[in-house]
Amino acid sequence: MSRKAKVWSIIILATLLSCSLCVLVSGTIYVIRLPENLGEQDTLILGQSQLIPGAPGVVHIQVQRHDNAQPIAGADVKISLKPREGGRAQILYTGATGTDGRVAAAFTVPDVEDPAQQIIVETRSDLGQDTLEQPVTVERSYRVLLITDKPIYQPGQQI
Repeated sequence: MSRKAKVWSIIILATLLSCSLCVLVSGTIYVIRLPENLGEQDTLILGQSQLIPGAPGVVHIQVQRHDNAQPIAGADVKISLKPREGGRAQILYTGATGTDGRVAAAFTVPDVEDPAQQIIVETRSDLGQDTLEQPVTVERSYRVLLITDKPIYQPGQQI
């Protein structure tokens, strides 16, 4: 191996080593600071991904402490529906969690032009706030059930 090739090998190795060291230091700083960036409350959502206009809808929400999962009573809850592509949000529900940190937010699904919508759940308590967005589809679905007097018809037979 020539002297020039050895020098280039050392330069490349030193560059890789310094980049690895920078990534390691940055990752360590991120992990150390991570608890500072986490909120003190967690919000859990359970609901449908498909809604029917004019029908009743419900979203179950639980607000709890991040550190020990204890329920947060009296947390303010607001649920909105807005188009995924942007636009004005419609408020579907406002209320507060009960003593168990939960609320079953019932609402009537509005009739919307664009079926691609987004449910936005905002919670706020003394410990902090959360905003969660979940895509949903708002459209009617029709199904027809046809029952005949015979289990099987042959091609050409009249029904």
